[in-house]
Amino acid sequence: MKKASMIAILITTFFYLCCACFGYAAFGNQTPGNLLTGFGFYEPYWLIDFANACIVLHLVGGYQIYSQPIYSAADRWCSRKYPNSGFVNNFYQVKLPMLPAFQLNMLRICFRTAYVISTTGLAIMFPYFNEVLGVLGALGFWPLTIYFPVEMYFVQNKTESWSTKWIFLRIFSFVCFLVTVLSLVGSLEGIINGSVVIDIGLGKEDHGSIPATAIRRKLEPLDVVRTCIRTRLDRPMRRIMVLGYYLARKIPPKVKNFIWRVGLNILPTRLRLNSRGVQCLAHCAMCNDGEEDIMHILFRCPMSIQCWQQAGMWENVSAGLIVSDNIAENLFSVMNSLDTNQQEVFSVMAWSIWKRMNSQVWDHITE
Repeated sequence: MKKASMIAILITTFFYLCCACFGYAAFGNQTPGNLLTGFGFYEPYWLIDFANACIVLHLVGGYQIYSQPIYSAADRWCSRKYPNSGFVNNFYQVKLPMLPAFQLNMLRICFRTAYVISTTGLAIMFPYFNEVLGVLGALGFWPLTIYFPVEMYFVQNKTESWSTKWIFLRIFSFVCFLVTVLSLVGSLEGIINGSVVIDIGLGKEDHGSIPATAIRRKLEPLDVVRTCIRTRLDRPMRRIMVLGYYLARKIPPKVKNFIWRVGLNILPTRLRLNSRGVQCLAHCAMCNDGEEDIMHILFRCPMSIQCWQQAGMWENVSAGLIVSDNIAENLFSVMNSLDTNQQEVFSVMAWSIWKRMNSQVWDHITE
């Protein structure tokens, strides 16, 4: 058992470190909470779907295992409290066709059903998944993983005070305690910032102020508003992030992810990769002319303009563009000049142009 636990912990630690290090190296402070969908590339779809299926399988099994102590404690407490209650103590044999008979207890059915519903409802209502997870992890990490095991090791092995091993483990425990405090502070800061009220400007109309929690329940992905606050974006940028998702809710999630990545200007274009130290060509992959940034890909590349013209959108899109290289200001200006249906078409078209460029670069497919 000790060997199996050691192997499992090492494998888990390796994968967590890979996600943390590679995610931060690629996106920095703007690393998305969901690394499976929070980036510019979505292919191959089967790999993303397989990863999500593995997560579901892991969480379903983990939920059952971690819930069993709660179920057992509730059953024991109710049995001691109400020893004569048939609802609590009686078991009924149920036989279904082609299945073996099983024992049914009404308390277990009612309590466990209510438990699952309540925990699921709380998870849906909480808009700060990553921050809450960080708080709970910080509170449980040092006491359960570091402090108590170290203290039990001292008692079991009768380690002498101020010995080399005793000093080393004390220093190790203290360093982990500092890491826990910093993690807790960072997670609390994210929760506090997430409750700030964002002033949403929708063109000339004043729609007032809506709490970030209310916006989160309407938008996908849930990280949009938190990212706006955390990065302290300017007012036009906040408008993009909210407007693009609030008014274009019927587009696929992958398109929504793409649009807010465009607004943050963090798509892995060749120009951006060059600025991050990646050695690659800087010219546009579709027209071989001009530096490949997101402004060029969507609005300046002749191939992209041809796509907009074929879709009958170029006149509206070009009318919304402004004399600026700022993708955030241009994206908001275009979106603000379109109605709801046009915004949906615009979002899908922009994603299709990006996908076409990806297919040409990676798969050498020209559509």
